Amino acid sequence: TARATGASRGRLGSVPVIRFPCHVQRPQRPSVRAAAKKVAVPPPTPVDVEALFAAATCYSALLTVYLLFTATLAMLKRSRTADEEATFVYSTNAIGGLSRGKRVVARRLRSGSMKQAVLLVLPLIAVYGVLLVNSYSPDTLSLVLPGSLKDGMSGGFNPQFIPKLANISTLFSRVGVAASLWVHLLAVNAFSAFMLMHRGLAAGIPVHHTILLSMVFGPLGFLSSWITERLCGR
Repeated sequence: TARATGASRGRLGSVPVIRFPCHVQRPQRPSVRAAAKKVAVPPPTPVDVEALFAAATCYSALLTVYLLFTATLAMLKRSRTADEEATFVYSTNAIGGLSRGKRVVARRLRSGSMKQAVLLVLPLIAVYGVLLVNSYSPDTLSLVLPGSLKDGMSGGFNPQFIPKLANISTLFSRVGVAASLWVHLLAVNAFSAFMLMHRGLAAGIPVHHTILLSMVFGPLGFLSSWITERLCGR
């Protein structure tokens, strides 16, 4: 019996034993961070400064023609009317049309012209905002307002944060900054031209020369409007 048992054990010992693994290895998936690193982020689209500059300039020229045309129509309407008590003022709509009627309250007149001026200058404001953000650089504030609080409080009279002509010249020598400055001037000149035209038409004085001076030379339009009012006795 012992011999049989040993023989059987020898036979069983010769049989290969198959061992199964405790766990099955799953294929590794790429992590979210690794996938994000592999995805190439496209660079931001550069702003076409030349195109925005040309568009703002063309719009300013068209706006000048529109203001001159509107002033001409207003003066023709005024000359044709026989009612001396009637006055022509701008309505509150966006196209800047004229409406005939009695004198309105000055507050309503000013609010209507302000709304129209903002609507007309809004495209220039949008272009200026885009160019301003595009032209910003880390040294912009240091060029506009040079200095530091430490130097100012070091003792004695040492004023800081005062713009200097050399820094401003350096800043405006950049293409993006120069374009934003130009559009800024166009927007301010167009706004002043519209307001002075509105004031002149309400007073019944010529406004064509004031419009041209305001659109091109800015502050000279205010001087022109003031002189015209004095010469016309208004």
